[in-house]
Amino acid sequence: MTSSTRGIADRTNPAPAGPYPYTVRHYFILLALAVAVPLVGLAFYASWRVAEGEREATQAALLSNARSLAAAVNREIEKHIAVGTTLAHSSALLAGDWTEFRRQADAVLPYLSGSWLSVVDPSGQVRLNTLATPDVTLPHRPLLAAEQQALDTGQPVVSDVITGVVMNRRAAFVAIPVLRDGRPAYVVDITLNPDRFSA
Repeated sequence: MTSSTRGIADRTNPAPAGPYPYTVRHYFILLALAVAVPLVGLAFYASWRVAEGEREATQAALLSNARSLAAAVNREIEKHIAVGTTLAHSSALLAGDWTEFRRQADAVLPYLSGSWLSVVDPSGQVRLNTLATPDVTLPHRPLLAAEQQALDTGQPVVSDVITGVVMNRRAAFVAIPVLRDGRPAYVVDITLNPDRFSA
């Protein structure tokens, strides 16, 4: 092949110049990725922040509800203690006039939304229960822990939930000591009506 012939061949079939450069399509894909990836990340971050905000708002609402319920329960307990303390200072109770004391108890218990009252002496003999008719023989039983603690400390004590021996109903109660001449004479138990707390 002559030199002129080689020159013509070189011009018609140039040698490869290395790897092919990126096409316009490749640049568009890279541009789309450069825009989309930050947007996707921003969307995930925004979703996480919204979910976090909703979680914090829900937690705050639940805590607020719990505090409100606790305050309502405390108010109910304090109301029962106030009524029980008033009845514990009744002269009829201290004199053992059960008919008059029952009348007094029946007059104030409607303000405690379905609660009932019993009086127990330090030996465990139930002297009165406002749910039982006067002709019912009331039981003798060991003092409950809250009753014993109330007699020992001279202060009102809130019990755990128990099953009552007279009416066989589950409830808690406030035990309030009754002192005669500085010595424990009775315990007044005012039931914390579970229906009231459920409401």
